[in-house]
Amino acid sequence: MRTFNTAVLTLQELQNGNVDAAVNDAPVMLYAIKTGNLAGIRVNSQLLTEEFYGIPTPLNSPNLELINRGFTTILENGTYRQLYQKWFNAEPPELPATAPGIEQATANRVESLSVIQSALPLLMWGALITLQLTALSAVLGLIGGSLLGIARLSKVPLLRWAARAYIEFFRGTPLLVQIFMVYFGIPAIMQQLGVEFSLNRFVAAVAALSLNCAAYVAEIVRGGIQSIDIGQTEAAHSLGLGETQTMRYVIFPQAIRRMLPPLGNVFISLLKDTSLVAVIGFEELFQQGQLIVAANYRPFELYALVAVIYLALTLLSSQVFSYLERQMNPTERRQSVAPTEPGGVYSGAA
Repeated sequence: MRTFNTAVLTLQELQNGNVDAAVNDAPVMLYAIKTGNLAGIRVNSQLLTEEFYGIPTPLNSPNLELINRGFTTILENGTYRQLYQKWFNAEPPELPATAPGIEQATANRVESLSVIQSALPLLMWGALITLQLTALSAVLGLIGGSLLGIARLSKVPLLRWAARAYIEFFRGTPLLVQIFMVYFGIPAIMQQLGVEFSLNRFVAAVAALSLNCAAYVAEIVRGGIQSIDIGQTEAAHSLGLGETQTMRYVIFPQAIRRMLPPLGNVFISLLKDTSLVAVIGFEELFQQGQLIVAANYRPFELYALVAVIYLALTLLSSQVFSYLERQMNPTERRQSVAPTEPGGVYSGAA
């Protein structure tokens, strides 16, 4: 079962063949089919459930009588039936005078601590999904970004400009739009060409995040390589090393140490950006929070808990990258392993 925030995404998921059926309000479905490009979708004539819409007002609101009088008027003079036929191309269902059971409805108050305790297991599961998305997307983005960064420094103009065009596109468009393009856009285009094609949600999420991440990593890699003094390249060439060997053994090992801080920033941004895949029904940390809020209407406690979990994940990521920076710093590494005199004075060679 997949959950979306809007009816249009639900119907697009059905149109792309990723689900077998979609459940939504009958008027919404009828209007979408009447006005949209949704060939091949039909509405089941049998209603799965019967629910009623209402307009909530504050207690003892003076507008309540006016609203009820307006509804009574359009129901009795046939305006309601005309409007329903115009917009939904169907006959309106019979409406009761009052919604069944509304008089017995009572508010069910739940303590904040109880809400947090019941939501924590689902949120932790969502956090695990978030980490999986981030880790896989970061690895693929790092590989693709490294290749793009090297391509930006290529002496072949076509390769250099192609890499630049890629980077400018993915840095210049919102990640949310890219996710929609990958998950909903590509299958729709393929189907218009007569090719049956659909994307798995996880594959689509990783693809969109990786493509976006690679654009930022590419510029970090390019800047890191260019920051190495040209004398390093000349010295490597004087020793008989080729271009590939120079990059692999001399330039890149030095550049990676300088790239770690900005790469850490990209990783943390990627971790937070995984919340955007909630729009395609992927139940990561943020989407789990949204689903729980929709069930109990306690947004402050739950979104605060989601924020705390994201904060814990980002702090942990920062510590990991700080550790890697220390490990790759030759000066600090020598100081941490070099012997010292009894007085505590460093005795190793500088």
